[in-house]
Amino acid sequence: MSYPGQDGEERRLTALVWAALRRWLQRVLDAVMAVYRRFGITPDPTSIYSTVPEWEEEVDRIIPELVPSARLGWEDVLPDSDSSLVSTDSYVQASLAMSRNLLVRIPDEGYNLIFAEITDGVNDGEGVREIAARIERVLETTGSERWRGRAETIAVTEVNRAANAGAYAAGLQAERDEGVSMVKRWLDSDDSRVRPAHRRADGQEVLLSQPFIVDGFPMMMPGDPSAPPHLVIWCRCSMQIREARR
Repeated sequence: MSYPGQDGEERRLTALVWAALRRWLQRVLDAVMAVYRRFGITPDPTSIYSTVPEWEEEVDRIIPELVPSARLGWEDVLPDSDSSLVSTDSYVQASLAMSRNLLVRIPDEGYNLIFAEITDGVNDGEGVREIAARIERVLETTGSERWRGRAETIAVTEVNRAANAGAYAAGLQAERDEGVSMVKRWLDSDDSRVRPAHRRADGQEVLLSQPFIVDGFPMMMPGDPSAPPHLVIWCRCSMQIREARR
């Protein structure tokens, strides 16, 4: 299961990330293709890094948009509390900082894609014109679902991470306010897309301060950025947090 309202936040963030990627990829295309357009020589994949400041600006506009997702998790645990606290909560802020650190690596992903196209083109005996066409195809945002799919993957992953961070933060707040121990229970999304490792984790219950063990890895919450990518990307699992039984 997911938190109430999460689907809407995923759609909203997908649109924001998709718009950011389109703006940035146009800058990347202009930068990488500049030497080809001017001198007719092989496009320069390292020029993507000249666009890093622009991408970081896009990321810095995206990250605050995850706060409403964190609020969904917070309100699921503490529905009657002041959910405005989520925007300043230290755990939520740390989680958002981790999300930023992951998103700013997108230029590395782009570089690897461009370099792979150049390598494949050279190995196939292609000329500069054919290699340039390869690069234009890999960077285009029309006629391909590559980047649109990337935007959706980012949105689903980061919305879910933020929602679980909000739930965890609310659990910590409850422990401080009430002076009680809280437990958390892993809940898978109960659909055909649940990966086997998460299905096996479904129902696992531990103290709030302790990690779940998922496929042999410790995870403080679904979407934990310290876990391997195959346990995090596209995760839509959630947590049930309640007072520990005495």
